[in-house]
Amino acid sequence: MVADAFKQKGEEFANGSMPVVAVENGGGIREKMPNGTITRGDLMAAFPFSNTLYMKVVTPNILYAMMEQSIVEMDGQDPETGMLLQQSNSGGFLQVSGFNVVLDPDSDTVQSITLDNETTPLDRNDTSREILLVGNNYIMSGGSDYSMLSSLPKYGEAGGELETIEAYIQSVDLTQYARPQGRIQYTGGSYQPKDYEATIQVLSTEGSPFANQSVDLVVDGTQEMSVKTDENGYAKVTVSDGAHNIRLQEDNTEIYIDNYLGFGIIEDSIRGSYPVLNTMQTPADQEEPTQPEEDKPQEEQKPEEKPEQEDSQTNDGTETSTETNMALWIGILAVSVVVLIIIGVLIKKKK
Repeated sequence: MVADAFKQKGEEFANGSMPVVAVENGGGIREKMPNGTITRGDLMAAFPFSNTLYMKVVTPNILYAMMEQSIVEMDGQDPETGMLLQQSNSGGFLQVSGFNVVLDPDSDTVQSITLDNETTPLDRNDTSREILLVGNNYIMSGGSDYSMLSSLPKYGEAGGELETIEAYIQSVDLTQYARPQGRIQYTGGSYQPKDYEATIQVLSTEGSPFANQSVDLVVDGTQEMSVKTDENGYAKVTVSDGAHNIRLQEDNTEIYIDNYLGFGIIEDSIRGSYPVLNTMQTPADQEEPTQPEEDKPQEEQKPEEKPEQEDSQTNDGTETSTETNMALWIGILAVSVVVLIIIGVLIKKKK
């Protein structure tokens, strides 16, 4: 967006006399721009240097040399993730407008530069075609080792950097920047472009991990997806090759992931920590885990209480009722009496 603002300003001066391109060094942008209302305070925080825009006429040969200086700190490319390997964090890496560039990070060379509305790449040996370049006074005066620009005469000054960006924001539809523009491409090496998995972190309003929760995301302003955070609030997001903007559905604040630049791929001194989103949501109640059947505590088995039996058992196991027992004893008693009477009669006869 910033380089586009510079290019628009340069076109007012060129008035169709030559192609216009623009650049902005990454070190000149000190804060992220909010997604939504942008205040002058936001602009001052992002562009605190009060730079002036210089315009200079360059050739294709100089453009190639300038863009090769932009990648001088690169040290190859990871064959698995596509991440550009850097010797240090260079503030001289250029954001561009008005042309597309194809870079080979393995050889630190520019494969091609193609101007907007053209299909044939510029000839790197062309030292005659005139192109108007717009950039801040730091880069155009040779800062960050852009010595190929320092000796060129000024075509003119296009005003203040901050004022130019502010006017541009007020005049265009910024939704076009919901998706990275893809003006810088990479080739060479063994990496083959493919979908990749980036890591982001979601924090609560208190700054603690938004752990073990489902969150709804918007990718590049249009694509919706849901992810689940882990116990530390981290979540994996699978996206297509290249740069993407991500935000929560509930909020306009965006983060940036890019497998080439390593944002969301690795945490180190150059990229810092994984990108962070802050949610206003409160954690959903955790569901009670379902206890496996075999893990459920067994109820204590109480011995079955047998009802009192009115029946008793004889020694041989035969069940008899109380009435049956009484009848039996009466019968035995009667027999005994009869036996005694008979014995008495027999004794009398003997006498």
